[in-house]
Amino acid sequence: MVPFSDDELEAFYREIEARTAYRELMENRRAERSARRAELPDCPTPDKLPFTSPAAAMDSIERIKARTFGTVSLRYYECACGRWHITSSAQLTHRPIAPVRRRKGKKKR
Repeated sequence: MVPFSDDELEAFYREIEARTAYRELMENRRAERSARRAELPDCPTPDKLPFTSPAAAMDSIERIKARTFGTVSLRYYECACGRWHITSSAQLTHRPIAPVRRRKGKKKR
């Protein structure tokens, strides 16, 4: 009695080869990611999730809004590290400061 047929043995070897190839692929991807991270400057907000593009950040915002039924107000911004983050704080606007107007009339002494 043969414990394995030739077909079963071949399928077994193919599965082992596929697992090995996948493991090598994942190790290469990890090494590439580490190399890319080393090239980028340190993030001033490392606790926030970094996104590689505004489109990726926008996709994440849409997923969050779908889960929360649109009850949160979110936006994305470019960080000093070159990546994109999501925030719930309002957009900062720079308003010109109006000059102080003085009343005409008597001067205070």
